[in-house]
Amino acid sequence: MRSKNISASMLEIVPIRSDSRARARVKVRPPAFLGEPEPDTSVGQEISKAGVGIILCAGALIGLGGFLFFIGGLLTTDGITGFVKGWLTAFTGI
Repeated sequence: MRSKNISASMLEIVPIRSDSRARARVKVRPPAFLGEPEPDTSVGQEISKAGVGIILCAGALIGLGGFLFFIGGLLTTDGITGFVKGWLTAFTGI
């Protein structure tokens, strides 16, 4: 019979009592990774986290679209001066 390597942290020795009931002590372990919910987290809190994530993603997409439109405007005009002149003309009407 082979002996298994069991470390001291895995095995806790509890003295045997006369009533001979088995007792186990369970250690609470921290979440394995960042996104895992904690044991006392409510459903409403998790839904709020998902909602914030969706709003952040939508904001990022809107910002990326604005940046791409800005680059497209720079490329279709005569550089930055033509872009600013065209923007001022569109804004003021002069």
